[in-house]
Amino acid sequence: MSNRTIQTEIFRGLAELQQSVVDLLSSEWQGTRSLETSNAIMLPGGKTPLTIYQQLTQKSIPAPPHQHILLSDERMVSIDSPESNFSNLAPMLTACEFKKSQILRIKTERSPAEAAHNYGQQLSHYLNAGGRISLGILGLGTDGHTASLFTEQDLFRGMNDYAIDVTRPDTLKGISVTPHLLSHIEKIIFLVSGKNKTEMIRILQNDPVSIVAGQAVSQCRNVQIWTDRPTIENRYS
Repeated sequence: MSNRTIQTEIFRGLAELQQSVVDLLSSEWQGTRSLETSNAIMLPGGKTPLTIYQQLTQKSIPAPPHQHILLSDERMVSIDSPESNFSNLAPMLTACEFKKSQILRIKTERSPAEAAHNYGQQLSHYLNAGGRISLGILGLGTDGHTASLFTEQDLFRGMNDYAIDVTRPDTLKGISVTPHLLSHIEKIIFLVSGKNKTEMIRILQNDPVSIVAGQAVSQCRNVQIWTDRPTIENRYS
């Protein structure tokens, strides 16, 4: 993706946006039931998708045997911490009957360097075995970051790896996927809600390579923005 306009879908409020993502993920899972090759979906952490995960927990759609889940990033906290993205995702994974073998988990019980190396190995083995990642959902920070990629240095460090350890602005250590991993994802959707994200959406639409999030997906084939901000112009690449 060069410095071009990104397709943007605008929804009538947060509830419609969340329901559309629920429908999309449900459709992705159902669509892989007949597949004989592994497929993965990358999910984000943060507050915006929590209601989505709760709705999917209530729907309890059984995961097909070839469906895998991975996270875009994780804080280096205990697995039962309320700040753990995996902990927030776990009820949905249980309700949808995901097996351990279908989850690419960031092992925060290890050191940051070891956790990043292990996660990178998991992703490498998955892709080298012929697995595909059909969909990735990312957040967008008010500072223009995505996943736990906060600086251009983070982007540079991840040029040849699938995962890196980072020091987050909140001083916590974190693990993040990299632009190298994102380039393997067939479709990426930035899920963005809230008035304080309006300016970053405009930049991502019009000048994506000027912010970290845009640079992170610069090699991705299909990038979209899904938002509930009615002031954003609906644009298509």
